[in-house]
Amino acid sequence: MTRLPWDRDGPEGHTRDSGMEELQSDVMRFMAILAFCLVAVFALVQGVPMSARPEPRVESAPPADPTPEPPAPVTEEAATSPAVSPRPGYSLRFASNAALLDLAAADTVGLYALVDARAWRLRVGGKGLGFYPTLRPAQLHLMAAETVPVEISRALRQTATISVARPPTWGVTLPETTRTAVSLLMRSRPGGVLLIRSDASVGWADTDAPAKEGDGP
Repeated sequence: MTRLPWDRDGPEGHTRDSGMEELQSDVMRFMAILAFCLVAVFALVQGVPMSARPEPRVESAPPADPTPEPPAPVTEEAATSPAVSPRPGYSLRFASNAALLDLAAADTVGLYALVDARAWRLRVGGKGLGFYPTLRPAQLHLMAAETVPVEISRALRQTATISVARPPTWGVTLPETTRTAVSLLMRSRPGGVLLIRSDASVGWADTDAPAKEGDGP
């Protein structure tokens, strides 16, 4: 009897079916083993305590040096007269310490000590020199620290409300007439020393009368 190619009852059809069944069995066994392994791994992970798991590391910066730099000493010696820097090539000075104090006592000139964002203004009164806290002025002419009179820097340190950790910045406010006179004089020369007198007038140091020398400290 002749068998057709699609007839599966013969030996070849039987062998093919057996191979397919074995392949399906192998695949199912592999999937079962894989699932069992995944379940076991998951159970092990869940059983590890939190303390045994690695913690993320955070690199911290080294601590800052707690020892601050020592403050620079305040200069005790003053120059011949307090000086202000108006512009390179020019030096603006008070004719004497007495001239500065006279103008400060009359509130014609304001003398300020600046420490960080704070400001104190010099007060000249019957009880001597002192400083009181105030707002920093909008315009300030800086003074050379070494030209600040000794009695003024000492009065700042003796003010109870001020703790000076380092040398302050010094400056003065000048009246408009004095600023105008300074500007006009600087136009007449390429440089030189200007003096502010006790009456707030301004002149060149080399043309001032010798009598002004007696006003020094």
